[in-house]
Amino acid sequence: MLAWVPFRAPSLELAWAYWVHMLDFGTLRRPTVRVLLVIIPALALDWIQYIADDELVFLRWPRWVQAALLALIALAAFALSRAVTGTPFVYQGFEILNLPGP
Repeated sequence: MLAWVPFRAPSLELAWAYWVHMLDFGTLRRPTVRVLLVIIPALALDWIQYIADDELVFLRWPRWVQAALLALIALAAFALSRAVTGTPFVYQGFEILNLPGP
């Protein structure tokens, strides 16, 4: 992934700036609730597999539990994909703006 940066950046200076910003872990923010809704169940299933010392423990659960869990995952994925993240940018109305010239 890091090797693609100089090929996509218009200049080596911009590639270097991109690398520096990408690897700057001081700018990390708290994870959002949506990220936690994905990570926590995945870690819980990993923990269950670790405790059981079996990677196929999910397949040994009753079918109704498997179906309910998969339905919840599908519902959560749909709900997260439909979440409003902000006001969309609209291209309409630029011709009525009276912006000062340069």
